Amino acid sequence: MIYQVFPPANLTEQYHLVAQRMGGNTLEQAPTFLTCLWLYTLFVDSATAVPLGYLYLASRSAYPVMYALAGEFAVHLEFATTPGYAMIGFCMLGIWTKAMGGDWNEAIHENLMGTTGKAYLIGFLSLFPGLPLGPFYFSLHYFSHQRWRHRRNNKAINKAKI
Repeated sequence: MIYQVFPPANLTEQYHLVAQRMGGNTLEQAPTFLTCLWLYTLFVDSATAVPLGYLYLASRSAYPVMYALAGEFAVHLEFATTPGYAMIGFCMLGIWTKAMGGDWNEAIHENLMGTTGKAYLIGFLSLFPGLPLGPFYFSLHYFSHQRWRHRRNNKAINKAKI
């Protein structure tokens, strides 16, 4: 028996689209966020990683609420996604600064606004067009989906033969 909260007759295609988009948006950013946060924590600064992670989670928590209120994609959703981009970019910039032999604390204290702006651009550009990991994840998802479709179609054909 399937547990039902709402009668299926009350659920439209738009309901399903909104529900899928809320989960999908979080899953799109999760691999990049978790990778960056762990690397930042291990190699750059574990003390600032905690508030960065909490800020990211707070912005992620706002996304489903804002999406559900609108019932579709709207510009106000950027207020829930943009902080996530900034947190990811901040971690990436810290990792790159440290990897290149720079002093991350000094870079922040010298130009906080400039560093924050660069961090946002790095985070936004790493997720928006999917660089640098996007082509890898896209290919992995595409070929996995094709394999799943092939298996599903073969099962349907085998059932039809019986």
